[in-house]
Amino acid sequence: RSKLFGSYEMSWWAHNDLMEVDQPMGAALMVRKNIIDQIGLMNEQFYMFFDEVDWCYRIKQAGHKIFFLPEAEIIHHGGQSIRSAEMRMSYYWHRSLKKFFWKHYHIPEWVTGVILGLTFVVKLLLTLLLLLLLIWGLIKLLT
Repeated sequence: RSKLFGSYEMSWWAHNDLMEVDQPMGAALMVRKNIIDQIGLMNEQFYMFFDEVDWCYRIKQAGHKIFFLPEAEIIHHGGQSIRSAEMRMSYYWHRSLKKFFWKHYHIPEWVTGVILGLTFVVKLLLTLLLLLLLIWGLIKLLT
């Protein structure tokens, strides 16, 4: 539950009190009409992913605040839309991420792609390292 490693989903926070946030889950957004009139609807250039991230970013850039309300309840069956086509949806997730960084930070898509690739390689190497340490520990335990 650290702020460093749990920042994306705010896992360091119990989600049981009112709190200003950058972007709640897209399935649970309620936005005032005057804000929609000011900033527009979600950008259809983001297919299925990062549309709510972009929308919330634009809301915050326009000077509005976004709050998590613990008393609000929804039922969201996460992942149902992507389950039957995970590889294709992974492609769309990465493509939308690259579009988001280009749109808001002018980082070329190829740079974001390289960063994503390096992130994947680092995670893979860390996983392999942990697996090797586990195997080494088991061997030491058994000998």
